[in-house]
Amino acid sequence: MPVQADVVPIAPDSPKVRNVRLKVAVIEDGRHGYEVATAAHLHPNVFSRIISGSLQPSAGARKRIAQVLNRPESELFEDA
Repeated sequence: MPVQADVVPIAPDSPKVRNVRLKVAVIEDGRHGYEVATAAHLHPNVFSRIISGSLQPSAGARKRIAQVLNRPESELFEDA
């Protein structure tokens, strides 16, 4: 399965932790997830998998997402 260079797949046996803070930020922003994904130069499916916890975004992807949502990375991602 091809993976975008900005993300790291999480092992199938890893616990899936949904990124609730990111999801809430998208809702509060008032845009659809695909709009945020596109603005952050990510495929909407990849962005959805980041929210669901099945992909871990790279530092660059975290930075772009935070910039699009006008939030600090530390507010959106636990390991930022």
